Amino acid sequence: DNGSVWTFKLRKGVKFHSGGEMKAEDVVASIDRLADPANSSNALSVFTGILSKGASKKVDDYTVEFHLDAPNGNFPYMLSSDNYNAVIVPASYKGDY
Repeated sequence: DNGSVWTFKLRKGVKFHSGGEMKAEDVVASIDRLADPANSSNALSVFTGILSKGASKKVDDYTVEFHLDAPNGNFPYMLSSDNYNAVIVPASYKGDY
């Protein structure tokens, strides 16, 4: 692997404040919204050239693959750091960013 595909395994049983369980579809929907230029998210500045909208894939309920535009060893930090506002919300969330 050259660092352009990252696979994340989600912990089972993680709950949103509303009580619903966080699953891969929530991660994919959240990251796709953050990587979409139409949404003007704060995270877009860090994802531009690294992760494009539609490049996050649900493998199963607890596995997500990220297909980067180019290899990047800092991707796990970028995704997990609160500096980039990459917050995971339910896939059904329709609010503003």
